[in-house]
Amino acid sequence: MGDPPSDSNAKRPRLIVSLGDPAGIGGEVVLKALAAAEYDGARDRIVMFGGSNFDDETWEWDGNDWSQKLPATVPPGRNSHSLHYDPVRQRVVLF
Repeated sequence: MGDPPSDSNAKRPRLIVSLGDPAGIGGEVVLKALAAAEYDGARDRIVMFGGSNFDDETWEWDGNDWSQKLPATVPPGRNSHSLHYDPVRQRVVLF
């Protein structure tokens, strides 16, 4: 066993999600690496944002399908970030 990598991101969990064919047109599988995801208890779905290409996309999983969301306000794209559910405000918050 050698020393762990010195990269500070090496200790962060990696999230890679296959969105299948979200557009329903038989296209390529969309992969999101380094995206953040969190369960939204108020709406009973998983919210995912960002990714390795500094994506500014928001996706939701309802238990059956992924769908891309187009919120009125879109934060700048990023990766290696965090999402957390705030039960008081019943919202997913981006850090």
